Order: sequence, then C-alpha cells, then structure tokens
Amino acid sequence: QCLVEFLSGTHEVKIQDEISNEVFDITYTVDSIVVVPQYYGTLSHLAIDEDLNLQENRVTQENVGVVDFGGGGILIDVAHRLDLGASGFAWQEDLGVDAFHRAVDINSALSVYTIENLYIEGSEAEEYLYEPGNSKRVSDFTPAFMEQRRRATEHVKNLYSRHFRKNEDISVIFQTGGGADFLLQKELQKELSSQIDIEFIDEPQMSNVNGYYKLGTYMQKM
Repeated sequence: QCLVEFLSGTHEVKIQDEISNEVFDITYTVDSIVVVPQYYGTLSHLAIDEDLNLQENRVTQENVGVVDFGGGGILIDVAHRLDLGASGFAWQEDLGVDAFHRAVDINSALSVYTIENLYIEGSEAEEYLYEPGNSKRVSDFTPAFMEQRRRATEHVKNLYSRHFRKNEDISVIFQTGGGADFLLQKELQKELSSQIDIEFIDEPQMSNVNGYYKLGTYMQKM
C-alpha cells in the first residue's frame, strides 16, 4: 500500500540524452499500479509473446511451478493459469546466490564484487581466474567456485524435493533468478528428471524485468 501511494499521481523527472547530453523534463501520470511478486515477471515473460499478446501455452493453461534463485533469497510458488498460490502457499528463504559467492572469497582479501565478476567473466571450461596486473598474483578460484556451485545445487535440489512433493498436477517447474546460471543445470535436472520436468529460463537475470515490461504494456491494451 505504501508503494501504491508513493507511486500514484503525477511525477516529474529529468532525462538526459546520452549522445547530445540535452536534458528533457518529462511529466507523467500514473493511473493504476499492480504489485506482483518478483517471479511473476518470469511467468509474464513466458506467457506474453513479443507482439505483446497472451499466448496459449503451459503457463496460461496449466499448473506450473516457479523457483526464483536470486541474489538475496529463494522464492517458490505454483501458478494456475497465471493465478499464484495454486498449491496453497508461497515460500521464501533468505539465502541467495550472494551467500555462495561470499563463501568463495571467505579466505581471500578480494571483495565480493570482484568475486562476482570472476564468476560472470569465467566458466567451468575456461576456469575462474583472478588475473591482476601483477602476474605473480594470479589466483585460480575454479575449485572454490565449483564447490560452491555444487553446494548451491544441492541446496536448491532439496528445496525442490521438499516443496514440490505433490507434483502430479504440475506440468513443469521454471528455474529463474539472478542465481539460476550458478546452479549446475544438468546435475539438477538429472537428479529430478524422474519426478518432474525442470526448465531453466534463457537469460534468467533479465526474465523478470522483461516480463514486467510485457505485463505492463499488455494490461494497457486491455
């Protein structure tokens, strides 16, 4: 309610052109606000096509699970035709991928920001290497990263088993969130493939944001 009151009404903002540096004053009025959980962005992204039309697919026609493994927490829910809470609950845990990043650098003088960049720029195949200007200070963080990726995958796997025990009515679970790529995808799917289908979202770091845009634009058309 506080967000709705704060964002409603008329607002003025300044926007600067990146090329000309010219500043524009923009006035806009917010007529309505819809507040949704973070992972509803991913569901909207999957349900609404690029032409901003609602599709007929699993998300809009069936029961689907969604697991958002974000920076600061994990969110779990089941949606029935885009209506949340189909399982009777939505669950949250305040343990996200940031905690596993911090565990990588626990014995290092490097900042968490530097460690995160090592992960973003590296990979299991190309390794996670810290290569500063001083060649004598090169460090290989690959073993530490792989250990934390295995720990994160095991943790999320246990959450799947705990919160989707009655999964006979769920057609698929979508794995999204900023930490989704940190999980060992093949290992997680192999462990649970006999129980339920798991689909990792493409570009999971952006899927919620893309969905917010699609949902907002789609609702304006209604």
